Amino acid sequence: MGRVAKVCISAFMLGACLLIGCTSNQPYAGLDAFGDIPIAPQLESFWSAHGGLTTFGPPIEAAREDGHLLRQVFLNVELVVDRNSATSSVDLIPLGRTLGLAEPAVSPIGSSGSQYFSATGHILYTGFTQVYSALGAEPVVGAPISEVKFRQGLVLQYFENMGFYREENEAPSEVHLLAYGLASRPDRGMNMTQDVQYVLPPEILLRPFGDFMDRFGGEALFGPPLTEPFFTQDGAIEQIYERAAFYTSVRNSAQVQLRPLGESLGPAEAPVAPVEDPDALFFPETGHNVRWAFAAFYRTHQGEQILGLPLEESHIEGGVLVQRFQYGELTYHYDLPSHLAIQFAPLGLAYLESKEIGSVPPTPVASRSTPTANPHQAPLVVIVKTWPEKPMIPIGSSQWIWIEILLQDGMPWVNATPLVVVHGPRGDIYPIVPATSTEGKTSFILALDDLQPGEIVNYEVVVSGDYGIGYALGQFAAIWSTASP
Repeated sequence: MGRVAKVCISAFMLGACLLIGCTSNQPYAGLDAFGDIPIAPQLESFWSAHGGLTTFGPPIEAAREDGHLLRQVFLNVELVVDRNSATSSVDLIPLGRTLGLAEPAVSPIGSSGSQYFSATGHILYTGFTQVYSALGAEPVVGAPISEVKFRQGLVLQYFENMGFYREENEAPSEVHLLAYGLASRPDRGMNMTQDVQYVLPPEILLRPFGDFMDRFGGEALFGPPLTEPFFTQDGAIEQIYERAAFYTSVRNSAQVQLRPLGESLGPAEAPVAPVEDPDALFFPETGHNVRWAFAAFYRTHQGEQILGLPLEESHIEGGVLVQRFQYGELTYHYDLPSHLAIQFAPLGLAYLESKEIGSVPPTPVASRSTPTANPHQAPLVVIVKTWPEKPMIPIGSSQWIWIEILLQDGMPWVNATPLVVVHGPRGDIYPIVPATSTEGKTSFILALDDLQPGEIVNYEVVVSGDYGIGYALGQFAAIWSTASP
């Protein structure tokens, strides 16, 4: 979804407000496109003190209450204040993590002359040092959660609360903020007018397993996604990451499971006796021990959920301590800060290439993100149309959703399988959608038994393949009447 938004708009969205060397006091160019949205009084002084429109951008949503918190999304950030706090200090939501932009830690070795953040295990790109300090450094921007990247003609780095970029052909001082706030919205600006100037992070994908992953460290532990979410032949929704593969049944989407990537490397080693170590864990099911730092990690990270049973004893391999489990392999890196030293091994790519479990693998993300000779040239955009059978449905009834996918020349895209996410009032739903017919059409029935009168349901349709990419939004509402509208 995020990738679709980026490639569809990047051709005319470059050139967001400057952070260094910017002396203009003119209003933000795209302010009118967001409507006249007021800034919450509790946030306004903080917003103004840190650059206002020039840095955080305009508000794109009205302030909302979240328990005792007051939150408001701006173009580039999200601000929050605890109304029960005596200080009423304003903080930034770590959108970089919730958007799935964090990466596993890297070694500080070789970073001489650069600032290394041991909290996240990443190095601040020297070209962004000045703007990082000017914006308030770690208390405001957050620590870096990635290394510097070169994507689609841009120099990028992701931080906990903000993202920086500049175009490769611009002066080093021309640094801009990525539109983290807009990227956090379900529509990612698809319905906004083209005069709004912003750039979305290129690596954003749907995260149906994000809540589960974030409990354990998110992409910083499991690595970046290798695929979009996709439906498998065994009736599951699956997404493959660099170091793990997650799936869930559409009938029980709350139960997230991991594919047995560790088992795919071979059978378990011969069982051994329990070791005489009070801190070790012994698993009679496989006859293996988990010891030392791996045992502590297993306990604190609910290892039974994300690792499964041990299949071997820990041992040194290539100078690294490793141990294989059902769902993955742990490695211990002595050159990393102690709290980041334990990493998952990158088994996801081998699983994607073999794909013995589930369906035929989807197109890998990497093949879709490779820059071309013109890095700002968008791929072909197909036409996606969607409409509900009824704009309003009585409570307790079902809704038919129709989708039509056409190529740029107007011909139907046959056998395309769109991915749909329904943003229901009680959470997201990922329905199974049949492939398109010879007319380029498909449909499915959606049951929302707990829908209440007046509630609005938004849904998104994404399609990606050899013929291009496409995106559409749909909406309907519930009413009291039991009669057909």
